[in-house]
Parts: sequence; structure tokens; C-alpha cells
Amino acid sequence: MVAHGRPSFEAKAVGLLDFDGGDEERPFKYASSLNSLGYRVSIFMDSDRPLPAKAVTDFRSEGGSLFEWGFGFSIEQAIFDAAPNSVIVSILEFAL
Repeated sequence: MVAHGRPSFEAKAVGLLDFDGGDEERPFKYASSLNSLGYRVSIFMDSDRPLPAKAVTDFRSEGGSLFEWGFGFSIEQAIFDAAPNSVIVSILEFAL
């Protein structure tokens, strides 16, 4: 599939799965399955709750890459920490 003169994300086999919280091991289970099929897999997670150490170690030993916000941040905390005050005001005005 080609869009705008270049291959789309789907054509490059790039995908996104949103696990929307819950079980911290769930993304690692899916990633492990994809790794076993030969896909290169990365996980980008919030870091507001501890990650399961064994799942992280196993995932990395399978060749997976793990990215997280750090500083104990969720995505919401990371956005509000990094955004200038004017952006925060705009977000809050939009929400109200």
C-alpha cells in the first residue's frame, strides 16, 4: 500500500496496539507472540506502575525493545510535565 508517494506504515509492518491500562504483563504476552513470528517488536509503556521484572527480562532476551516515560509518569503526566503553560490552559479550556 502506497500513500503520498511512499509506503504506508502498514506496508512496512508497523502497527500499534493500545492496551488501555490493566494488566502490565499483557503487552509482553502479545509482543512475545509477535517476536516468535519473526517480527521486530517494541513496547512503549507508562511508568507510573512497576513493570513486571521477569516479563521485561524475557522480552528483552527475545530481542524486544522497551521504551517508557520514566520518572514514574503516565502519558498524561508526561504531557502536562512537558507542555508549556499556554498548552495546558488550552487543554483545560477544551475539556471544560
